[in-house]
Amino acid sequence: MYDGKMAFSPLSKDAAPSLQELRDQIDAIDKHIHDLLIERTEIVRSIASAKGVPFGLKSSPEGPVDLATRPGREATVLRQLVERHTGEFPIAVLVHMWREIIAAKTHLQGGFTVSLHGDGLDPNQRVALWDLARFHFGTITKLSWSESFEQTVTGLTATRPATIAVYPLVTDASECTDCNAWWWRLALQNERAGVPCYVMSRLPFLLGGGISFGLDAFAVSSLAPEPSDDDRSLLVYFGEDVGEGTGDIQVLTRADCPSGVQSDGTVLVQQASLLDVPGFMLAGEPRLKQIAADMKLDPAELHFIGSYAHAIEVAG
Repeated sequence: MYDGKMAFSPLSKDAAPSLQELRDQIDAIDKHIHDLLIERTEIVRSIASAKGVPFGLKSSPEGPVDLATRPGREATVLRQLVERHTGEFPIAVLVHMWREIIAAKTHLQGGFTVSLHGDGLDPNQRVALWDLARFHFGTITKLSWSESFEQTVTGLTATRPATIAVYPLVTDASECTDCNAWWWRLALQNERAGVPCYVMSRLPFLLGGGISFGLDAFAVSSLAPEPSDDDRSLLVYFGEDVGEGTGDIQVLTRADCPSGVQSDGTVLVQQASLLDVPGFMLAGEPRLKQIAADMKLDPAELHFIGSYAHAIEVAG
């Protein structure tokens, strides 16, 4: 029978175990998994106590809140799970299970809601964005739609429950002008905001494994970016001379954005580019100037909007 250490202990050297005996072993393993989840939850209770935050699935008090989520650490944990995984159990299901466990742990320490930026998306893209957020943030997390950048970003720094915004990545700006405007607006917002917001994750975190959402997205929150062991960063450049990127620097998408208004009311337009660069960064790093110099860009027009853990890639 299952002994809490070995996954399988033969019942007899002389004969294969019966179907009922095998089912009994599965039942014993299930009970042990459940016991470990209960034990894990008690450790989370101790963590909440050490941080001085409420514990349990209950309404949080009003007031400013720190998100309990740790995107960098979560990415590291999931990478370690995938690396040590063996056997036929699907990796996509393994990652999904742990995403649910992580979501439950977070909600026991105050939780958060997720606001999906649906402005300009077609019905299929909206379904894909919803499924993507549900897979990443778990069944217990409340999802809702917002139809403008201003509406989505309003709750990111305000009150409980904390909010994470999810914005789609549309690589062809001609497909959706409205849904492709969030990243350059975020760069401008951070220039004048008292509390800046940053990209904290790129979704999906698992590529392959038999699942595909047909859409990428970025999660934005008031959290300062947190490193994992393999990260990339996002920069926004306002100007016409970016080109196609160099080396490991990618131009994810472009958009036209207003740069001013003439005396006759004509709106001036400039090009903005979303750059994806290797490595973890923070706002104000000297590396920003070096990237601008390498790409022959104006450093005053290059803006940091976040860092994220690079996705796990598996076969299938």
